[in-house]
Amino acid sequence: MARLIGVGWFLALTLVGGPGVGYWVDGRLGTTPVFTLVGLFAGLIIGLVGAYRMLVAASDSERRSGR
Repeated sequence: MARLIGVGWFLALTLVGGPGVGYWVDGRLGTTPVFTLVGLFAGLIIGLVGAYRMLVAASDSERRSGR
Protein backbone atom coordinates (compact mmCIF):
# COMPACT_ATOMS: atom_id res chain seq x y z
CA MET A 1 0.00 0.00 0.00
CA ALA A 2 2.84 2.41 0.78
CA ARG A 3 4.22 1.95 -2.72
CA LEU A 4 0.93 3.10 -4.20
CA ILE A 5 1.05 6.26 -2.11
CA GLY A 6 4.57 6.80 -3.44
CA VAL A 7 3.28 6.49 -7.00
CA GLY A 8 0.68 9.17 -6.30
CA TRP A 9 3.26 11.53 -4.85
CA PHE A 10 5.60 10.89 -7.76
CA LEU A 11 2.88 11.74 -10.28
CA ALA A 12 1.87 14.85 -8.37
CA LEU A 13 5.43 16.14 -8.13
CA THR A 14 6.24 15.56 -11.79
CA LEU A 15 2.97 17.11 -13.00
CA VAL A 16 3.48 20.21 -10.83
CA GLY A 17 7.28 20.37 -10.94
CA GLY A 18 7.66 20.21 -14.72
CA PRO A 19 5.45 23.19 -15.50
CA GLY A 20 6.78 24.97 -12.41
CA VAL A 21 10.35 24.78 -13.62
CA GLY A 22 9.22 25.74 -17.13
CA TYR A 23 7.38 28.76 -15.75
CA TRP A 24 10.49 29.81 -13.85
CA VAL A 25 12.65 29.49 -17.00
CA ASP A 26 10.06 31.44 -19.00
CA GLY A 27 10.21 34.22 -16.40
CA ARG A 28 13.99 34.39 -16.69
CA LEU A 29 14.08 34.35 -20.49
CA GLY A 30 10.79 36.13 -21.25
CA THR A 31 9.61 33.32 -23.52
CA THR A 32 6.15 32.71 -22.03
CA PRO A 33 4.63 30.01 -22.44
CA VAL A 34 7.23 27.99 -24.37
CA PHE A 35 9.12 26.37 -21.50
CA THR A 36 5.99 26.04 -19.39
CA LEU A 37 4.49 23.82 -22.09
CA VAL A 38 7.75 21.92 -22.54
CA GLY A 39 7.85 21.36 -18.77
CA LEU A 40 4.23 20.20 -18.78
CA PHE A 41 4.84 17.60 -21.46
CA ALA A 42 8.16 16.52 -19.95
CA GLY A 43 6.53 16.15 -16.51
CA LEU A 44 3.67 14.19 -18.02
CA ILE A 45 5.96 11.78 -19.87
CA ILE A 46 8.35 11.35 -16.93
CA GLY A 47 5.41 10.88 -14.55
CA LEU A 48 3.65 8.27 -16.66
CA VAL A 49 6.80 6.27 -17.40
CA GLY A 50 7.91 6.40 -13.78
CA ALA A 51 4.49 5.44 -12.45
CA TYR A 52 4.31 2.53 -14.86
CA ARG A 53 7.70 1.27 -13.72
CA MET A 54 6.75 1.64 -10.05
CA LEU A 55 3.48 -0.22 -10.55
CA VAL A 56 5.19 -3.05 -12.45
CA ALA A 57 7.78 -3.38 -9.67
CA ALA A 58 5.05 -3.40 -7.00
CA SER A 59 3.09 -6.01 -8.92
CA ASP A 60 6.16 -8.21 -9.33
CA SER A 61 7.07 -8.04 -5.66
CA GLU A 62 3.48 -8.85 -4.67
CA ARG A 63 3.47 -11.86 -6.99
CA ARG A 64 6.74 -13.09 -5.50
CA SER A 65 5.43 -12.76 -1.96
CA GLY A 66 2.35 -14.80 -2.89
CA ARG A 67 -0.37 -12.30 -1.99
